[in-house]
Order: sequence, then structure tokens, then C-alpha cells
Amino acid sequence: MILNIDLENLINEHKNELIENIKNLIKYKSISVETEGNMPFGKENAKCLHEALNIANKYGFTTKNLDNYCGYAEIGKGDKIIGIATHLDVVPAGEGWETDPFCATIKDNKIYGRGTSDDKGAVVASMLALKIIKEMGITLNKRVRLIMGCAEETGSKCMQYYNEREEEFEIGFTPDGKFPCVFGEKGHIRARFKYTNPSSIININGGTIDNAVCDKCIVHIYNNTFNQKVLKDYLSENNIKFEIKNDNDICIIEVNGIAAHASTPYLGKNAIMYLMSGLKKAGCTDEFVSYYCDRFNFENDGNGFDLKCNDQYGNLTCVNGKVWMENKSIIGSIDIRVPITLNSEDIVNRLKVIDDKRATIQVMKYSDTTYFPIASNIVQKLLKVYQNITGDKENKPITTGGGTYAKSLKNCIAFGCKFPNKNNKIHEANEFVEIDELLLQVKLYVYAILELLNDK
Repeated sequence: MILNIDLENLINEHKNELIENIKNLIKYKSISVETEGNMPFGKENAKCLHEALNIANKYGFTTKNLDNYCGYAEIGKGDKIIGIATHLDVVPAGEGWETDPFCATIKDNKIYGRGTSDDKGAVVASMLALKIIKEMGITLNKRVRLIMGCAEETGSKCMQYYNEREEEFEIGFTPDGKFPCVFGEKGHIRARFKYTNPSSIININGGTIDNAVCDKCIVHIYNNTFNQKVLKDYLSENNIKFEIKNDNDICIIEVNGIAAHASTPYLGKNAIMYLMSGLKKAGCTDEFVSYYCDRFNFENDGNGFDLKCNDQYGNLTCVNGKVWMENKSIIGSIDIRVPITLNSEDIVNRLKVIDDKRATIQVMKYSDTTYFPIASNIVQKLLKVYQNITGDKENKPITTGGGTYAKSLKNCIAFGCKFPNKNNKIHEANEFVEIDELLLQVKLYVYAILELLNDK
């Protein structure tokens, strides 16, 4: 669709407003926690949702809060719905920030803060796209609904709640992936391992969330069970930051890695993996160290669980993001991403039959892959929008290991918000969004909405 309006200039007129809106959302530490009263994912998530709905109300949208699980803002009339699915919850800040992660900081035309890219920036960009469509006075024969969920990072219970109470989309997108668009998402398995009664590890704590590479791990261990010099040399040789303190017969070791999204573990350095590998090399006598190194590896390919596999779109990944001590047992997360043409249930069944008396494995939850042929209507429509607006014909639709709301909604794929060959530090320290790219997102979402409205 060609618009008889200078859309770029219109968007730029709202630039300061866009920045203020993202600042207002970043200040909420909307990390999903246990239920607090009528707030299923905690006070901060509920407050952030209320703020987003307040912005939508000021824009004159129809809004609804679905019991603090999620909410939506809507324009237009009609029986059918064009959907945009975003989320307001974020992962914990973690270590290594150069700015306050919950106070948006502008530097070098970038906005830094947790959620600027994943996914609060896309929330405000999508909301502004709806406002601009409304301002242009375009007659809408369908409703356009922007959903804002509060628990995407912890299993998408918010979207399950939505699906049980609201209408399905006819077609839609989630700006929580990559451009040009995502035609396939890997299956996702969340599991736990449990190792009882380690012999020399007194306490261990690492990571902040299952679906990220661990950026810090601290262990308390008897200091006569390994060679400290060998451990120090190993960590130094691998350029891993660490600190070792001795308290009588107990050694306290802190290892710092680099966080990354669990779907792209090669972008990070897992502090737990380096610590366990170093202890093994240093002759640690605790059998948990051997168990860990047998099961996990630096390739993150699941080979230690006999899960290594791939298809033409990518490899299986297997990441341990968190580890902690509970009732004299070491418990850790297992995050597995299954190639899109394979079956998640087959991988789950292989996990369940592992015979290892050293530890037990419990599968917590799993989801199937999501796949649309590249020739499908939804992929081609959104690809055309991206190519027409950006002029980029080189980058093609992709598959991803990251999971989005596309797994929960009918006829929906990820469209943005990350641009090709850019690293916005999602799930890492110093997450950011470029202001110019945020404005470009708005333009893309305007055209995407109009293109989908024309769908017959």
C-alpha cells in the first residue's frame, strides 16, 4: 500500500513521545515472580501493564486488563482481528551493567536498559504505529489488537490465559524476534537435574534465569579437595574473571562469565561450565563435578545426554543456565531448543530414559516447533513489507532458537524487532535499542498492519 502522506516525518514528530514512553516502561522491574494477591506475576509486572494501558488510554484506544495476566489495546471495528503480540516482562538484569538497567539511559543515540529490545521497545513502537494509523483516519474493516503479556520469559502463562478468554487472531505478528521475519521456531524443553549429597561442595549458586547463559557462579567447597593453583591457571588461560577466598578449611570461588540468550549460547561464556571444568582439571574429588562435565559441554549440543542432532535449519542446543543448593541437593536447569523439523516429544522421551544413578532428571514443560513454509501468505506479506521499506533484498526469512508468542497464537509469526546483523545484548548486560531503529520499527509496523488488513 502506498500512503499519500509523509509517514517518516509524521513518525519523527512523535520521536520524543516514543522515547518518554519507553522510559516510563523501563523503570518497572517487571521480572516475573510468585503471585502477589491479584497480581499473578508480581507487583512490578502488574504496575508495568497498568502504565502501558494508561498510555493506550491517552491515545484513545479501547483497552482491557485481563486480571493482570495481560492486557490489550485496540482500534477499529469488525468481526476479525489483526493481532500484534508483545510482552512487558523481562529477564533479571544480571551482572556487568554500565548504566542502571531500570533507568533508561540515552547515549550515542541509543537507549540502554533492560527491556529496551526485549520487548518494551517493540511495545511502544507498536502502540505508536496504531496511533499513527488512527491519526491518518484510515477506515478499518477489522480490529487491530495489541496484546501486552506479562510472563513471556517464564513460559507464557499470560497467553494461555488470553486464549481461554478472548477471540483468536485472523492473522498477526509478534515483534519479539528478528527481521525480515521468522518462519520457524525451534521446540523448547525445560527440565531440571537433581544431584543428591555432593561430597565436598557445601553450597553453590549460579545464574538468574533458565533461558540465559549463566554470567556468575559462586561455590563453597572444601579446599583440600582440589588443586587451587591448577584451577587459577585454567581460569586465567581461558580469560575468565574469578575470585578465590579461603575461610579456614572452606574455599569460596566466584567465577564470572558472559550472559547470552539460551537460544544462542555461543554468544556467551557459561560461568558454571567454566567453574566445573576447572575443578575437574584441578582434580576435584566431588563426583558432582564429573557428572556435570559428563552431561554438559562447551559446545552446548546435548551430546552428554545423547541428544545431539540437527536439521537443515540448525542444531539442537542444551544449556544449563541456573544451579542452586536445596536440602543438600544440587539442582540445575536444562534449556533445550529442538530443530524445527524434529519432534520435541521424541527428545523428551530420550531424556526420560536416561539411566544415571548419580542424578535424576525431571521434564518441567515442553513445546513443539512452529513452522510456516516460506511461500505461505503470512511470510510473504511481511517479507514484502520489510523489503519495500528497507530495500534489503539480501536477508531472507529465518528460523530461530528463541521462542515467541507465535507458539501460542493462531497464524502468527515473529516480525522484528531485531534487525539483521545487530546485537542488541538481549538477555545480556547493557541491552539497548538504537533510536533510529526504533523509529524504523514504527514505520514497518504501520505498513505491516495495513498489509494484513488487506488480507482476503
